[in-house]
Amino acid sequence: MNRALWLWAALLAFGCSPDGPTLGLPGCAGAPEAPFPRSELNTIESGAQVALTAAGTDLLLSERERIAGLLLDVDPDGWVRLDIPDQETGSDRFGIGLRDIRVAFDLRTVQIDLEFVADPARIRLTVGDARLRFERGNVWVGVGGNGACTLENGIFRGDPGEHFLTAGLVIDVFPEVDAEGRFQVRVALEPPTVDRLDIELGVDPNLPECSDFGSPAECDFACGASDIGADIIELLYGLFDAQLNALLTPFIEQAVNDIAVQYTDKPLALEGALPAALLGALLPLPLDAHPLLYRAAPTPEGFTLRTAGARGDGLGLSLDLGLDAVDHPCVAPTNRAPLLEAGPAPALTGYDAEGEPYHIGLAVAEATLDRLLWSLWRSGLLCLRLDTDDIDALAGQRIDTDTLGLLLPGLDRLAGGPRPMMVVLDPQIPVDAFPLLDLRPIEDDGGVPQVGVSVNVPGLGIELYAYIEGRWSRIFAARTDVAVDVAIQPVDGTRLALAIETPQIGELMVEYDGLVAADDLPALLRLVLDLATRALSTEALALDVDLSGTVEDLTGLPYDARITGLRVDGPQSDHLSVLTTLDPVNRGALVAPVETHATVQSVAPGRAVVAVQATAPGLTAARFQHRLDHGPWRPLVAAVDGALLIDEPLLHVPGTHRLEVRAVAEGAYRTLDPTPAVVAIEVIAPPKAEPALDPAENMPPTAPQGAPAPRAATGGCRALPGDDRAPGGLPVALAGLLVGLALRRRAPRSR
Repeated sequence: MNRALWLWAALLAFGCSPDGPTLGLPGCAGAPEAPFPRSELNTIESGAQVALTAAGTDLLLSERERIAGLLLDVDPDGWVRLDIPDQETGSDRFGIGLRDIRVAFDLRTVQIDLEFVADPARIRLTVGDARLRFERGNVWVGVGGNGACTLENGIFRGDPGEHFLTAGLVIDVFPEVDAEGRFQVRVALEPPTVDRLDIELGVDPNLPECSDFGSPAECDFACGASDIGADIIELLYGLFDAQLNALLTPFIEQAVNDIAVQYTDKPLALEGALPAALLGALLPLPLDAHPLLYRAAPTPEGFTLRTAGARGDGLGLSLDLGLDAVDHPCVAPTNRAPLLEAGPAPALTGYDAEGEPYHIGLAVAEATLDRLLWSLWRSGLLCLRLDTDDIDALAGQRIDTDTLGLLLPGLDRLAGGPRPMMVVLDPQIPVDAFPLLDLRPIEDDGGVPQVGVSVNVPGLGIELYAYIEGRWSRIFAARTDVAVDVAIQPVDGTRLALAIETPQIGELMVEYDGLVAADDLPALLRLVLDLATRALSTEALALDVDLSGTVEDLTGLPYDARITGLRVDGPQSDHLSVLTTLDPVNRGALVAPVETHATVQSVAPGRAVVAVQATAPGLTAARFQHRLDHGPWRPLVAAVDGALLIDEPLLHVPGTHRLEVRAVAEGAYRTLDPTPAVVAIEVIAPPKAEPALDPAENMPPTAPQGAPAPRAATGGCRALPGDDRAPGGLPVALAGLLVGLALRRRAPRSR
């Protein structure tokens, strides 16, 4: 038996499986050259919780026959066969021994119960009415010579259900984590209770003891109705009554160890480094950013019992999560770091607020996400640079000085024709501004499981450059507070995704202005920040964690993991809990998706009105979400009078834009339309106004003092136009660990 029953062991290891399958996350690879530099500042103690819930154990019990079929030798009649080690008992005067013993117990009649017990945390398996029968076995006799008998069943003798013993067993399984962070399993049996025992002796003339003198007479005498036969039976009764624990313990220990063999002695602690170069193929992120260091390890308390009232027991494991990075030159040096702490862990009971069961729960502390955001920032990954080519690749729209001339007439005058643009983000975040992130429930969710995440970034630096006269010239520089709201939602039964609002800006603190007062700076900055968010939240980082097929691959059980709930959790409402249910493969009713229809009604600068409709059998109400030019999906909303107002900064850019709209039935998130409706929005460029000022009056200096372009002195954030450096690739598996990249900017909150 090579399959692991402990699915939760694989999940708590973040998808790290010894045989290779993962959950779309980084897995076991990537060990750093040096151990993770753990400190109280870079490690969130109990930053994540994993639990196999009471409902999960109920599911295992309901599948006990199938599970036993995977682990044990079960015949078509439901009997499980066990080989018992050889035994000896008796005295020098009269001794007997058992050999070649194979017994079986009736799995279909046995009564199995499973519970969690505390101090120390363990799984207790109670087995009642366990009926054992002899499949084969011999007892040899040492008295005045040698003889041997076969062992026969005395209860219901001759019937298909014959057996020799009915007993009750209590088995404790202790999952443990040793001092080196390795997973161990220890098994203990309480003395079994023998309810009924009836053994008969038989004669087999082919046994060596019965044929050594050419006649089975000695065996006939010893195994028949004689005083010796009665003495043998008495010794056997005493053996099975008093030593049943010793007889069964080796088998049960072996069975449990076989269950955990793929994880026993495997380190549950994972650590590694994620180099920024892995991101370069898909995202215009800083290729010279420093690696993100991480470590996840069980807390010293190891496995613990979680209790929350009736049927609320579950076995959980707390993890300490460490995240760090060496400071990049593009961020201000500091010898401080925020002290981020997780609040008390939520009780992952196995039953949600509506009483619906879930089998596996995962809770991640808000402090963990904040620490991830801090580490990504300090590594230089947020020092973003987007040029015209980058924007074209991201949005399919070419944005240059001519395009932005509608918002920036002054820029249009300065460039004297279409010139490449470049946007630089300079995130100089004060240490005291952390934590930046807030988890929040989404009250009006339309029956779709969702959790909101709000991120504030104070004092974000935004700089605009144009390529004029053969060099990059700074046009504008300012700082502002930026906010972004994000919704985490299930896309279908097995995947999570991010829906991101358009970034919002606060009051501008202008540091350099080569433009004129007539320019629409707020609209420009909304466009710039939307492009930056788009760069950090492409589909490659859409939290695309696909669980389909994982359970069957790991355990052989025909189940699929389905995400059934998301909630803000814990006594301090500072945990994101993901609730997962195990559903039979191909046994659940198929869910018919909604079909979405959309038609453009009107277009104006920065916005459009689109008529929408959702159709499906029995549909009464629907929610809609959209995305423009392959950007991030926006959160789900209800249509107003059958229409959506599409307010998008990119709709200020002339040209043809691709709008996708998809619908989902309220209260049925698995009906989300997998084939969104696609419409074209045509934005017509209005006539340009005649310049009111002499271009010479506002020509910006080239390469001004302190300007970051081209940033070669500080390592550079991105290759400039014409740079032929070839970036590396990005495995989809990085989606889970890099979700923090997409969680940013919301209006500053009071602290």
